[in-house]
Amino acid sequence: MKISQKGAVPAVNPRPAWSVAQRRLATALILFHVLAVLLGVWGAVPPFSRMNREAAVFFQPYLQATYLNHGYRFFAPNPEASHLIRYEVRRGDRELLGAGRWPDPVEHWPRLHYHRHLMIAETLFGLTNAPPLDTVPEADRQRITGQHNLARQLIAGIQKSLQRRHGEGEVKLWLVEHQLAPPQEVAQGRAISDPELYLERSLDELLGNRS
Repeated sequence: MKISQKGAVPAVNPRPAWSVAQRRLATALILFHVLAVLLGVWGAVPPFSRMNREAAVFFQPYLQATYLNHGYRFFAPNPEASHLIRYEVRRGDRELLGAGRWPDPVEHWPRLHYHRHLMIAETLFGLTNAPPLDTVPEADRQRITGQHNLARQLIAGIQKSLQRRHGEGEVKLWLVEHQLAPPQEVAQGRAISDPELYLERSLDELLGNRS
């Protein structure tokens, strides 16, 4: 720090400017980050073209390391139905040990805890939403079979978790699809929690029909 000639206002030495090489490196890193975010979202959530996906693959290690591989297109412009898991734990045919929905906004708190359980339900929907094997080309059957096997492993894990909590009993699971009410009906007073908007499918029956 230097003192000006008048002796009143201290003069601060300006920081040295970046070199040309430093500016070029910073610009390249910023461009890489912006492209990674844009292309990551572009090819993260279906529907996407083959070009979308191939362009995004290059940036996947960076997106995963920085936790930027979000599927923002899930929310707009046309959000789809959400999915829940309804469960019952019974001992024998009568005694009810536990029942509820997963995720539950009261039980699964804070929001991050709720979101983790929501993504389990959404993942299970994605794995069980594949068509029956006898309706798909031979080339796709191995992939769909793998999805069904992964779904069974996930269901088994959910059942074990519920048994540890509620006691050893038979766990029955239903996949619940919460459909969105049309905007015009909401404007007319229809509640978004209308029971008619919830459609249930037994996971046992669902996987049984697709094996």
